Parts: sequence; structure tokens; C-alpha cells
Amino acid sequence: MRIGLKPRSSRWVASFCWRTALLLGVFVVLSNIGFVLAQGLRDPDLLRASIGVSQFPRDVDFFLTMRSSALIPSFGIALIVFCAMAIGHLVLFGPKDMSAKSEQDLISWWTLTERILHGIIAVAFIVLLVSGLAITFGRYFGGGTGGLVLRTAHEYAGFVFTPVLVILVVMWLKHAVFRAYDVEWFSKAGGYLGYKGQLRSGKFNAGQKQWYWFMTVFGVLLAATGLAVFFQLGSISQMRFYMVVHLLSSIPLILMFVAHLYMTTVGTKGAFMGMINGRFSKTAAQKFHSEAPELQSGAQPAGSD
Repeated sequence: MRIGLKPRSSRWVASFCWRTALLLGVFVVLSNIGFVLAQGLRDPDLLRASIGVSQFPRDVDFFLTMRSSALIPSFGIALIVFCAMAIGHLVLFGPKDMSAKSEQDLISWWTLTERILHGIIAVAFIVLLVSGLAITFGRYFGGGTGGLVLRTAHEYAGFVFTPVLVILVVMWLKHAVFRAYDVEWFSKAGGYLGYKGQLRSGKFNAGQKQWYWFMTVFGVLLAATGLAVFFQLGSISQMRFYMVVHLLSSIPLILMFVAHLYMTTVGTKGAFMGMINGRFSKTAAQKFHSEAPELQSGAQPAGSD
């Protein structure tokens, strides 16, 4: 189902974005306050300590309590909201078509090395995501042997994710530097909110660059804190602090992953298969990636590689 909408102006897009962000922020804050109050009814000492009326109970670790009573509920709510927004976007605007119309329209875009590394880190990240969610919300589902298996899978996947992340960060850095034309891409929301005109970008558009930097910054934090916990580099209190930072780093990364997954599958026709076979529509590239090296060098139709 798709509802036809007229192209939005950049002012409308900006207004839509900040209003949506404000609404989501208020929703998350209010729901989190409600959760904390509900927790406080079960343990009045924690509630009084959280608002500064009394000292925090000595037998309760601050970071552990913050993680369970504030971060986890907010994360769960935000994840549900982001998934709902993806569904809403698909219904209102429909997918963006960047698929090739013929074999002659295809050009080489992703190298074999890029595709293999991207596939490895994608699988590792999904394992980390599923196992991490199971670890985070496991107590709501009873835990058990399955939880222990997923925790082990989380650790193994982390040792795959970390080195591949470093390689991709170095490999794609030259494509991830923001340029002046990226401002227009953001102002037009990349054409995902109805804009039909041409947008300049390199091999990475501004949204892909944003995902790259999210993955770089928060991925490094996740890897560092995960390794610190795995090798027990500190006291119990320090371990709990690392766990909080680990969770804090995972929240924006997972939310961005939801958006990235949506945009590269059902949200954009042709994007997913492009990463599989390494080819991309030259017509779409000329319209949305005109500054890409593949076009600047006069790309020819791709082979079957």
C-alpha cells in the first residue's frame, strides 16, 4: 500500500524532523518517568535516592540500577518506536526505486573484498544484536540455558566483529568524509520524504556517511567495553560501569541499524542486491551519486563478476 504524496519542501522536511524528534523525546522521557515511579512503589528507598531526598542505598550499585530502571526501558521503547516509524514510512511514501532497468544499466560499484567484509560484519552484528537483546531482556523471559548459549555466541561474535570493523573503517574512510553538498542531502532527507529531484553525493550519500560514523564511534566503544568486561579489566564496580557504557553505546547503534536495514532492503529497491552482486544502476548513480569515483572515471557496464 502506498499513499501518493506531493514532494515536500526542505522547510517542511525540517519541521517534520524536529517535531518528530521532540515528540519521541517527550514520549520516551514520560514513559521512563512512569517506569521509575513504578519501580519506586516497590522500593521507596530507591525512589527517594533517585530524586536526591536521601542517600543512595549502600547495598545497591548505582550503575546497575540505572541500567535496569532507566536505560533498558528507554531502549525498548525507542526500538519499538523506530520499527513503527519504518513501517509508517513504507506505508506513506513507499520504497525509493534505485534498481537497474536493464543489464546495460549496471556498473561495478562494490568490490569483492568490500562485499565479503560487509557480509561478515553484517552476520556478526546480527548475532551480537540478537544475543545482546536476549542478555539485556533475558530476565523478562526466564533466562535459562538458552541465555547462556546466547551469551557465549555474543562473545565469539564480538571477536569477529571487532577486527573487521577496524578494516572497514580504514577502507571506507575516504568515502565517509562529509562534503558541502551533503547539507542539501540532509535538507531533502535524501529523497525519502517525497523529493524527486537530483541529489549530489559521492560513493556514500550523507545517510551512509552518518551510518559509517555511528558504526565507527559507537562500534569502537562497544568493542572496547566488551573486551574490558570479557577480560575483567577492573573491579566489580568498574565492570558495571563498562556494562552501562556498553549499553549506552549499543542503543544509538541498534536504532541506526534498524533504519539502515530498512533503507537497504524494503525501503530502497536495488540496494540489497547491489551489495550481493557488487553492481549498481548507472542511471541511479548519476542522479544520486554523481560525485562517486566510479562515475568520475567513466564507468562502463559491469561484467558478471
